[in-house]
Amino acid sequence: MENKKIRVGIIGTGKWTVDAHLPAFLSAKEDAEVVALCNLHIEKAKRVGEQFSITSIYDNLEEMIEKENLDVLDIVTSRGEHFIPSCAAIDHGLHILCEKPIGHTLEEARILADKIKDTNIIHHVGFTFRYSPVARYAKKLIDEGAIGEIYHVQGFEQNGQLIDEDTPLPRRGFSKKTDSGALHGYGSHLIDLCRWLCGEVEYVIGNEETYIKNRKVKESPDEILSVSVDDSTMWMCKYNNGAQGVMQASKVAIGNAPGVEVRIYGSKASIWIRLVETPDGFDKMWMATRADMDFKPVFVSNDFMDDNWPKNYYSILVKDFIKRVKENDCSKGVGDYYDGLKCQEIIAAIEKSFDTKSWVNVRDFS
Repeated sequence: MENKKIRVGIIGTGKWTVDAHLPAFLSAKEDAEVVALCNLHIEKAKRVGEQFSITSIYDNLEEMIEKENLDVLDIVTSRGEHFIPSCAAIDHGLHILCEKPIGHTLEEARILADKIKDTNIIHHVGFTFRYSPVARYAKKLIDEGAIGEIYHVQGFEQNGQLIDEDTPLPRRGFSKKTDSGALHGYGSHLIDLCRWLCGEVEYVIGNEETYIKNRKVKESPDEILSVSVDDSTMWMCKYNNGAQGVMQASKVAIGNAPGVEVRIYGSKASIWIRLVETPDGFDKMWMATRADMDFKPVFVSNDFMDDNWPKNYYSILVKDFIKRVKENDCSKGVGDYYDGLKCQEIIAAIEKSFDTKSWVNVRDFS
């Protein structure tokens, strides 16, 4: 496939498709082209198609796959709706780019990881923050031993997205059965980023809260329903290498989005990265050493044209995915469905700890 332009179909035409996926594929237009869009609400897909000059629009995934001679299916549906499109892509032998989580439940994730393992399908999950230049530089420093043995890991993904009590639920029926809260939505990114940087997690214990317990419903503003998903979750973890971790994912923390911050303290040095929109831009890094305990800024270059982090991070991710497809690179553990499964195993262990109020071994879920 090295000399062929990759044909991409996208299922899901919401804000993240418009803000990140489509601009990312446009930035890689020499190697890939989005040829079709699919959404159950076809008028919405038509509007996005007009915006990006895509004329093939569908409300049926199987029809799009059969008619468009696709190489790749890009799955950007709602969080609880990735399983069925993933199965369809695997059944048709399509390479897959999928937003996280790969399945709404751990069992769905297990089925997908098992279903895809004996294929030559290239699969990639939208773990966006792996593609931050400072995160990648931090990974390089850690792998080279620059910070020594890791002692402490502190991770935060926080913003005030739901701090306003009048922010409505997206729809009636919004619940854990079909949707996700702070742990699944934000925590999954944080879990993957820290796991990628610092290694496997062995034990976890956590606590979830829903601080704003009742909200209006978007489709029916006069109706108020109880909220059954978390708007904030914190957890502690112990890594296989002995490091201690403290994490929080919150949608009710006042401050700039996306509010991602990771601090890693080692025996030789410590690094601190922030992937957050501030007056000074984003994608920042500081480092402290035994010789100089004060955190000092570390300059990490990038080719970004602006401070639009969704477009920039996702453009790097998509180019990496396309390169893997063109080179038929089936490497494991590169932000793929196996990493997606590992992330959901950790989430399941954290959720188990809510019930038992005790430390839970992640291996019990693998």
